[in-house]
Amino acid sequence: MDIREPIVAGSFYFNDARKIKEFVSNNECNNSQNNAKGIISPHAGWIYSGKTAIKTICQLKPFKNIILLGVNHRGLGAGISLFSSQGKWILPNGEVHINKDINNFIFENSNGEIPFDNSSHNLEHSLEVQIPFLIELFGNNFNILPISIWDYSMAALEHLGSIVIQTMERFPNTAILASSDFSHYENAEFAKQQDELALDKILRNDPTGFYNIVNTNKISLCGLGPIYTLLKVADYFQWKAEIVEYTNSGEASGNFSEVVSYCGVKFV
Repeated sequence: MDIREPIVAGSFYFNDARKIKEFVSNNECNNSQNNAKGIISPHAGWIYSGKTAIKTICQLKPFKNIILLGVNHRGLGAGISLFSSQGKWILPNGEVHINKDINNFIFENSNGEIPFDNSSHNLEHSLEVQIPFLIELFGNNFNILPISIWDYSMAALEHLGSIVIQTMERFPNTAILASSDFSHYENAEFAKQQDELALDKILRNDPTGFYNIVNTNKISLCGLGPIYTLLKVADYFQWKAEIVEYTNSGEASGNFSEVVSYCGVKFV
């Protein structure tokens, strides 16, 4: 079995199960409306984006499987890749297994164009930081399907989107988490203006409009691939997008002249 050990525990978040539990329990989580089938959740250090991530993740309905669409910041491995079907991810507060049936379905239906490539995942934080929250909120009653993305070409993302739609139809007890931060290292006011352009397309379930406006306006959000893929699914199934929370790193650091912004969005 391929085991993915934590690599940012102790830096992006706590390397201690008790502290993870305390962090989650001390932050607002209104899951009385946990009706979401998909979410966009930020992936920065918990001190900056953890509160928004918790508020957003706890909007998910309990699902047996969660497709995790992550940013490959390092550009290692395949442009779009799966983790080994014979695998599990270990976190400080528990462990989760790969659903091999769904993993193999994605590989086979992509004609091998979405390969198994653990090197794309092993040094990447964008999905790792989400999973301790999922474990804390949902226990060990779910499996994961991590997908790492650095090929943001329209052709590659169209293909991925169609495969994920097929997967959702074949395995309906499945949710989607798209991991993304929004504008990077901008003045807070300008970042908000930029992000509102992208969010307008997200709230309209307009994947092509989102893709174009991010590229045309050079919006420095990192999760173009994960969000585009989720929007393809949301548009197909006619999910409704709602903003859960918008914030930025200045709320924690006090520096609003150069922020990274975060937005949690749920799809119901």
